[in-house]
Amino acid sequence: MKVVTPMPNIMKTTFFILASLPLLASAAEWHVDAKAGDNAADGKTVKTSWKTLTHAAKQIAPGDSIIVHEGVYFEQVSLAKAGTAEQPIRFAADKLAKNRVIISGADPGIRSGEKKWTPVEKQPQLFSIALDHAPARVLCDETDLFAYPSLKALKSFTLDGGIPGPAHGFAYDAGTGMLYVRLHTSAVYGAPDPNKRTMKVSPAGSGRTNAATVENAAWTVLGEGPSYVVLEGFTFETPALAGVFAQADNVTVRQCWFLGCRTGVAGRPASKADARRTNDVLIESCNFTQYPAYEDVKEVVARASTEKVKLPALYWQHRRSGPQGYDLGLALEIGTGWRIRGNYIHNVVNGLSSSSVASSRDLEVSENRFERVIRTAIHTGHHASGLRVYRNLIQDTFQPFVWKPEDGAPWPGPMWIYRNIILQSEDAQTLWARLDWRPGCFHLAVQDENWERPHMKEVPRETVALPGEGLVVYNNTIHFPHGTVFSFGGLGTRSVRNCKFFNNVCVASGLVPPAYGTFEFGGMEFAGNGVVGVGAKGSGPGEIFAGRGGKQAGSAKELGLADLLHGDVTLTKNSPAAGGGVELKNLRAASSDIGALKLGETFPLHASPSDRPKPPDR
Repeated sequence: MKVVTPMPNIMKTTFFILASLPLLASAAEWHVDAKAGDNAADGKTVKTSWKTLTHAAKQIAPGDSIIVHEGVYFEQVSLAKAGTAEQPIRFAADKLAKNRVIISGADPGIRSGEKKWTPVEKQPQLFSIALDHAPARVLCDETDLFAYPSLKALKSFTLDGGIPGPAHGFAYDAGTGMLYVRLHTSAVYGAPDPNKRTMKVSPAGSGRTNAATVENAAWTVLGEGPSYVVLEGFTFETPALAGVFAQADNVTVRQCWFLGCRTGVAGRPASKADARRTNDVLIESCNFTQYPAYEDVKEVVARASTEKVKLPALYWQHRRSGPQGYDLGLALEIGTGWRIRGNYIHNVVNGLSSSSVASSRDLEVSENRFERVIRTAIHTGHHASGLRVYRNLIQDTFQPFVWKPEDGAPWPGPMWIYRNIILQSEDAQTLWARLDWRPGCFHLAVQDENWERPHMKEVPRETVALPGEGLVVYNNTIHFPHGTVFSFGGLGTRSVRNCKFFNNVCVASGLVPPAYGTFEFGGMEFAGNGVVGVGAKGSGPGEIFAGRGGKQAGSAKELGLADLLHGDVTLTKNSPAAGGGVELKNLRAASSDIGALKLGETFPLHASPSDRPKPPDR
């Protein structure tokens, strides 16, 4: 713990005055109001607000604060000005509330209801409207409609191969220049007539390039060096790709909402001509969702059962396929020194995808809640280095962690995963069981395609060793009853080495899926883990995962977990997990207590967060 010696009062006063002098000398507060503002005004008061963010972005100086008042801003903002470390530029909503200050890429006429939807004759709940482009996304209020590849598919709610789709969606017919929508008839979603809803139709998307540009982002912070810009309290709605494109370094995005966004915050895309990345970005206390992605999966699984259709494994890949794949996650093209903390990431395909993390350096992902994720919470990407994932709550996620490089060496690593809580509710267990699939909490895969890269010709295929300290997973609590600790890909003929698992609690049906048979764990190290089996046989992760000094128990209560079934992972007073692990040295926040929580400690993200993002405790 860092100890701070209090300053004498006179020193405090002197320090405050001196530190504040530069700010007082130049900082100004400006106002923007889309409803009542006027760009010809002086912008200095609420009554003399400017009208547009674009105008404000050209007037400001380092240290300035721009207060943005309630309204919908149909703008693509490009900010070329930069602040300094001592005098950042801050754009902030006047009050913190979702859908109060909206930066929208939606078609204004459709969003306002001025343009009307026409019912299509003899087609229940099918409506059309003229549009000159294929939109990346369509939101109905806050429901993110499923993108069907054709009008025919939308009419039948059926994808290629007879795979059923969700009972709501949109499709664009380029031949007629018409956009079609079918809204859900369930009362949960509201009226099925789009003329009675707020329809938000985005610009054309970026295709599968997944590269952020000024043209496909709602707000771009321009530049090639530090910008020291803070964006706070905005709702970003239906851009072509990203809510925020941080081309410059040192950008903070705090307490924002992302609705109908393929990604929330994107960094600079590297290319052969320009390998620069965006560095030192903070994404804090934001809310990112693609609702109802998870409910769509449940609906399709139920429909397949009723119609007796056999769904292919991982059938929901259809949601991430096509020209506007929706699997990018909260961030994209992360560079060096990013911090992603205190966010609520829910009802999404991916939390942080391979495209998010692939080239990251020293990324920290902490104190977030990932919930109802139909693919992966955190993918380590192709070449991530120095990744730290800690104090996150990950609930109802198919594969919480994936280590799957696809670009050859250098392999992703080192990385540390610690003090996280991974929970699987009864609802999620039922869903995966109906799919006849047991996911792995840690998916490790090294496919042959890595050796197709020119630089891999002389690299041995038999063994893959993670660099540096490797993958170190310690002091986590994992309740994954309808799942296994590991799942693997491409490792039948090779082994992965330099993976270590210490002092974790793990409740799971097994170590690996039964179909895998035997697997060589010689390159992995296990010690001090507490394991509990579930199911009829109750074998669980077993002796291998328990490792040196580990504990095998018949139930979570035997390990002293208060009420794991209902998500309470605190340790009871006489828990054998308290001090029951192995001693860990030189690992940040490590403990000899088994699991994510020390005796007497509670988890700050245990309670369900509200829809309003809140800063984490400091």
